[in-house]
Amino acid sequence: MTNLINDILSLPLWFSVLLIAAYFALLGYVLYIVWRNRRERLLTLLLLIAALMTGQTAWADNGWTIQASHNDDTNVTTFTISRTNTAVAETVKYRLINMSAFAGQHYIVTQVNGKPSEALWGEFTFAAGDTIARTITVKEMAAGTDAYKYQDVTYRKYKLGI
Repeated sequence: MTNLINDILSLPLWFSVLLIAAYFALLGYVLYIVWRNRRERLLTLLLLIAALMTGQTAWADNGWTIQASHNDDTNVTTFTISRTNTAVAETVKYRLINMSAFAGQHYIVTQVNGKPSEALWGEFTFAAGDTIARTITVKEMAAGTDAYKYQDVTYRKYKLGI
């Protein structure tokens, strides 16, 4: 639950307020259903809320890991996706998520698995027994470029999601 709260608080303020308002609206709807005594709808709604609270990790294999390494000299971040459960073939979808940074303005993808690419999303297929990690390389724009022309802050955030 703490990670969910931290993720919400790291979003832009207007979006955090919208999520919190939606949460309370959903809570109000639950109370309305309880008041109306409609058990079948209540059970469905409670299951939906539980699914939303646990997030994607409840259904995803916990053998996936993402590691990020940043080189301050070149402003390059490399994300490495690997897995520990290699018993079956699996496909993982990834995407870069804008937090306070915007793709194309504050950062660009330069390589996927060592090959030139500009894809902000895609998928990697792992064969059964495949232990080779996949990589995504991101170049961050320097503070002196047009990416920060009208801004006082030179630090922007983005993340990789699978």
